[in-house]
Amino acid sequence: MILRKNFKNLKIFLGSVCLFFSPLLVHAVYFKQTASSSIWDFFIETSGTPIVLFFVLPLVLLVIFFDEGSFFITNYLQYLSARFSSLTEIISSWMIDEFFLCLWLILCLFLGSITTALSENYKVTFMVKHPFAIQSNLFSVFLHFWLLYIFAISICLALNCFLIISRKKHVSFILGVFLSLVIISSYKIRLGIFQSFPTIMGSELFFPNYLSAFMPAILPYCSLIWAAIEYFTLRITFRRIIQ
Repeated sequence: MILRKNFKNLKIFLGSVCLFFSPLLVHAVYFKQTASSSIWDFFIETSGTPIVLFFVLPLVLLVIFFDEGSFFITNYLQYLSARFSSLTEIISSWMIDEFFLCLWLILCLFLGSITTALSENYKVTFMVKHPFAIQSNLFSVFLHFWLLYIFAISICLALNCFLIISRKKHVSFILGVFLSLVIISSYKIRLGIFQSFPTIMGSELFFPNYLSAFMPAILPYCSLIWAAIEYFTLRITFRRIIQ
C-alpha cells in the first residue's frame, strides 16, 4: 500500500509539472505577442490550444485517474465500509477528493500560464482582448478557468465510469484512450454531426467552430451536462455493486 501511494503521488507530481510547463511549450509554437497582449490573453490562448486540450491534459488525466477507483473492484471496498456509516459516503468522499485534484491540476495550468507570461513581459492589466474572451474583463478569465475545470471533471468521471462498469483496469485504460481520440476527432475531422450537434465534452472551449450548431444554447454547458450524466451513472452503478 505504501508503494502504491508513493506511485500515485509521483503521478500527480509529474502531471502537475507537465501542466505547469505546457504553456511554455505552447508559447514557443503557437502564441504571437501583440502590443495589447496581457497575461490573461496569454492564459486563454495557451490553455485553449489543441496541444493542451487534446494531448497534455487528457494524457495527464488518463494516467492519474484510470485506476483511481480500483478499490471498488477489489476486497478493499469491504474494508472501507467498516470506516463509513454507509457505502454511499465512500463514493461521495472519493468524488470530492477527485474534484479537488482536478482543481489542483487546472490551477497548475493557470499558474504555468501566468508565470510564463510574466517572464515574457506580457502586460499586467485588468483588460482582456483575446478573441475567445466573452467579455473584456477578468470575468472571461474566471469563465475560461471554470470551463477547463468542468472539462477535466467530465473526463475523470468518464474514466471512473469505464473502470466501474468494465471492472477491469486495462479495459478502462483502452476506453480512456478511445475517448481522447473521439474528443480529438470532434475538433479535427469536423464531421457534420459534430458541427451541428456539438455533443462531445470540451466543445464549449471551441465555440467559434460551432456557430452553425443546431442548439447553440446548450453549447456552454456541454461538459457540465456530460459530468452530470456520468455522475448519476456512477451512483446507479455503485448501488448495483454494493447490493
